[in-house]
This record gives sequence, C-alpha cells and structure tokens, in this order.
Amino acid sequence: MTGPTDLTGLTVGDRDPELAKLLDQGLDAYNFAATGTGLKDQSEFSVKAVDPATGEVVGGITAWTWAGLLGIDMLWVHEEHRRDGWGGRLLRAAEEEARRRGCDRATVSSFTFQAPDFYRRHGYVETGRTLGIPGGAEDVHFHKSLTGNPAGEERKTPTGIDGRGVAERILVDSVSAQQKGAPKCACKSRGSSINVLYRAGSRIVNRGISE
Repeated sequence: MTGPTDLTGLTVGDRDPELAKLLDQGLDAYNFAATGTGLKDQSEFSVKAVDPATGEVVGGITAWTWAGLLGIDMLWVHEEHRRDGWGGRLLRAAEEEARRRGCDRATVSSFTFQAPDFYRRHGYVETGRTLGIPGGAEDVHFHKSLTGNPAGEERKTPTGIDGRGVAERILVDSVSAQQKGAPKCACKSRGSSINVLYRAGSRIVNRGISE
C-alpha cells in the first residue's frame, strides 16, 4: 500500500527531452479532446526587428496561435532601442499576423518588473496575477480583443521609421504546428517591409519594453 510520501517508481532528474515529448503528446491529446480542436488549429510565428543601417537585431517577438487565440511568449527590445518605438511596432505586427491567421483575441503575461504598463497602453486588460515571483514580484496576466478598437489602445500604423529616423525592417517568421510542436496551453506555462518566412519559438517571458 502506498502513501503520499511513497517515492517508489519515481525518479528525479535534470531536463529529460524524451519525458517532455511524452508529456507534450499526452497534454495534446487531453487538450484537443477537451476543446474540440486539433493540431491543425495550432501554429507558431516570430517577428524580428532589424536595423538596416547596422544589420543589428534590435528586438523581436515569439508567439503562438490556437483556434483563434494569440499567445505572446517572448517580447524583447535591446536596451539601447527601448525608447525608439520598436516594442509597439513589434506588438502591432504580431497582432496583425494573428488576425491574418484568424485570431480575434490575445493573451500574454508580464512580471511586474517587466512591462505590464506597456501592455495596458496597447489595450490589454489585466485578468489576474500569480504571486510568489522572485524578488517579491508578481506575474500579471492580460487579455485583449483583436476586434474593434478598445479604449486606450494605440492603433498607430507602423511608419517604417524608428525614433532616430532609420527605416525599420520587421520580419515575420512562422511555422505550422504540424512542423513543430505548439505550446501546450493548458496545464503548463508556457522595416519598411513585412516578410513571411518559416521558423518557430516558444516560452512566456516579456522583458524590457517601454513603448
């Protein structure tokens, strides 16, 4: 007979890719059955901002979509460029790409020491918080409708010019869920031209955005 402290059959180890793959498959099966969706309803994409004057990658976004829902995983802008408006242009580009893929809503989370006010300025509404983040911080969860123009949302069209008068270049990279596993959205955390390519990325972290 086993009890709550019985460790028979349990093994604690470091990162285990085979176990992660098994858990992914199990969560996929459970989530798809619960939501009436399938692998075809998931995809991932990224948005990369490059300064054409230097070729430097100044920031980017990785994101996923799931049956009409956009999820922002990572959004980061280099410290030297955080007052140049890149953050807002990256976010708007991701939202537009999500709309093109049929999304009508978005979700994201941001630690209190990261960029919650940035998302509020762009029309995201706080839905809850997770306590206990290191340093006494909290993880702030947001939701946004991608239809209409909610009060307070910045709906500026990218101008193709950054804050220093340098033409911007934003690349949208994407991958279908059939090519690469999309995030399991339940039971775990997770320039002047826009070009659609094929690649991927996932993880929920949003840092260093001011605009």
